[in-house]
Order: sequence, then C-alpha cells, then structure tokens
Amino acid sequence: MAAPPVPGLRFQPSDEEIVRVYLIPKILGRLNPYDVVTTEDVYSTSPEQLPLGNDAGHFIDNEWYFYTTRPISSHYRTRNGFYFATSMNEPILHNNNVVGFRRFLRFYLGSRPETGIETEWTVHEFRANPAVFPAANLLGSVVQEKLSSMVMCKIVRIQELSDNSSEEGVKDESGSSRINLLQNTRLNLQSSL
Repeated sequence: MAAPPVPGLRFQPSDEEIVRVYLIPKILGRLNPYDVVTTEDVYSTSPEQLPLGNDAGHFIDNEWYFYTTRPISSHYRTRNGFYFATSMNEPILHNNNVVGFRRFLRFYLGSRPETGIETEWTVHEFRANPAVFPAANLLGSVVQEKLSSMVMCKIVRIQELSDNSSEEGVKDESGSSRINLLQNTRLNLQSSL
C-alpha cells in the first residue's frame, strides 16, 4: 500500500534517486516510508488502462510511476498495441558508479512495429545494475529474481498542443517534432477498449 500524498509535495525524483532510494530497497524488500509507488503489470496493459486517476495527487501532471516486472520476452504486447524500445540502457551514475540503467519505450497501437500507430504515451524504464549488489550470489532466490526482472516505470503522457496548432506537431522526450496523430490515436484506442 502506497503512502498517502503529503499536501504540497510532489514526487519528482532524479533518475539516480529512482534507482537508489526506491528501486533497490523495493528489490531487497526493505520498507521505505516515502514510497508512494504502487505495483502494476505495466507491460501487458495499455497505458490508458493503468490506474492513472487523480487519487495519485503526489505525481505531477501527465506522469505516473509504477513498479513492474519486465517480461522475459522482448515483445511487450497488450490487447491493442505494444511497447517498443526507442533507446537502450543509458547508464545512471552515483559517485561515478553505474547504479542502474534507463531506457525509453513508446506505446504503439497495432500488432507490428512496421504498421503500428505511435501514441502520446512513453515509458521511462529504470532498472538496477546487478553489480551494485556485491554479494548477489548470497542473496536469496526471490531477491535474485527481482534483481533481474523488477523495474520502475515512469509513464509519461505527452501534452498536446492547443487545438489551433494541431498541425504543427508535438515534441517528444528527445525534443524532436512529429506530426500530431494524437487525436486519431486516442479515438482508435478508445474504440478498441
């Protein structure tokens, strides 16, 4: 059970804090009184079907955090779409040591990358570096399994521009521009639910 939000405070950890302060203690089963993140099956669920309600008042607008288990398969399919990696394992540093990795994924509607429709949803996936656990071979099998599969995901919904600028496009997390297909994507996603 996540802690209730503290009025006036927002959950905005750095990448390094996500790994060191939240993900590693979660993997080790250590209680963190500041943890407001719940566990959900992110990779088999379309983003709009995740519990994104306003009751998560501790997150900033259009960002949500979840712990999840990363599937063994590299194909993360949902009923109406799939998550596709757009970057691979960027290192996260603490005191010049790699404590974890981050990669970006985008959610597409459809069944294949060649024909999928890009949506407004991105995932920032954070995982711990097994090397930060010097005695990993002494850890129990449950912790070893969590170390290899548990991640924290930051789900981001890219904001649409105002209606009168819909032809100009939308910026993604890398700052590049794309044609605004968001309105059609939302209609397609809603009709498939």
